[in-house]
Amino acid sequence: MNIWPLQFVERWLARAGPPEPAALIFVLAGREHRKLHALELYRRGCAPRLVISVGRFEIRRFEKLPLPVQLPLREAAATVPAAKRHFFAYFEGDVAEIEAIPPRRLGTLHEIQALENWLIRRPEITSVLVITNGVHARRVGLCCQALLDRRVAVYLTNAPNPSEDGQRPRDGIWKELVKLSAYWVWLALALGRTRRSK
Repeated sequence: MNIWPLQFVERWLARAGPPEPAALIFVLAGREHRKLHALELYRRGCAPRLVISVGRFEIRRFEKLPLPVQLPLREAAATVPAAKRHFFAYFEGDVAEIEAIPPRRLGTLHEIQALENWLIRRPEITSVLVITNGVHARRVGLCCQALLDRRVAVYLTNAPNPSEDGQRPRDGIWKELVKLSAYWVWLALALGRTRRSK
């Protein structure tokens, strides 16, 4: 991808800051390098708590990660129908917990909604470092801005991906722009309905 306008769009989509100290690290489901980066930041003391979002197709790989505390995620998943397998794995010191979250469409948006519900039950957490990667960052930031409580400071950072050579197919950028537009419209309509119902 050597066309300057596409490079500009890619940089705009991927815009995020460096890792910031926070009360919680939250890493979205998906690429394994995100989780490895989150675990490294957690080990370095960037936050005392860590939540890893784990989708249904990641469960087998999850147990191979260098986790601070081992979790019986595969056993927990066996009790849930395959189509509903999505979990938050929570770590804090020697404590580790598994929480099932109901999967829905618009995966990224749903994960941030689930994070908001999780944070509501833990009002002591007032800052979150959200880890994503690449061109998804702008869409993740939009969801955080729209859905997370204003009392929670949100820091967004990209996980470095050593398997990428800096080149991204053009159609991947256009697909992400379409997704970003769809999320923006969905959030605007959903938030508008919520305000009118109050």
